Parts: sequence; structure tokens; C-alpha cells
Amino acid sequence: MNRLTVKNLKLIRYLIMCAGIAVAFILWLYIPSFVENNRLIHSGDGKYGLKLSFLLIAMLPLLGLIPRKPASEIHTDDMNERAKIEDEWEMESEKIKTLHTACYAVAACLIMILVIALG
Repeated sequence: MNRLTVKNLKLIRYLIMCAGIAVAFILWLYIPSFVENNRLIHSGDGKYGLKLSFLLIAMLPLLGLIPRKPASEIHTDDMNERAKIEDEWEMESEKIKTLHTACYAVAACLIMILVIALG
């Protein structure tokens, strides 16, 4: 099997992000218009809150776009070695961002399911 490239990882991340937002939005459509506030779910003041505030949770997978900076600096004068190290860092960064995006997408969907179940 061929190794994934940075371009492939970015494409996978964007697909996961779009799918997570779409599924969370579809689940959001099933939330009742007014949700009773309790310890786990709280939207607005009073006994009931609007479902509109839960629409922000559908955007949770967008947090996967936050860039990740490398932990250390490159201390070499060789341009080939520097390019190799930078490529490794970029690949590792894309793997982590893809994993974070997948976790955020799953979390957004689970939160929406929780609101539907308790709402």
C-alpha cells in the first residue's frame, strides 16, 4: 500500500470535516425548538432554551483547521536535510490535525444525539 501524502491527508481531513458538519446539522434538525435546561444541557436563561444555540456545536470540526507549530527548531546547514525534516514535521502535523478533526466530528455528533435524547 502506498504511503499517504500530505495532500491526501488534507483531502481526508476536509472530507471528515464536511461529513461531520453535515451529520451534526442533520441531527440538529431533529432537536425540538425549545429544550428544557438541566445539568447536562443548558441553553439560555430560565427553564427552557432555544435550539439555535446548539448550532454552534455543529461547527466543532472546524477546530481541526488550527495550525500546529513544531516543538523545536531545525539546526542544520544542509538544505536537503532541512527539507526532509520539514516534510516529516508537516506530515506529522497533518496526521494530528486529521485525528483531531475526526474526534471533533464524532464529539459534535454525540453531543447532538445527547441533546435529542434528553431534549
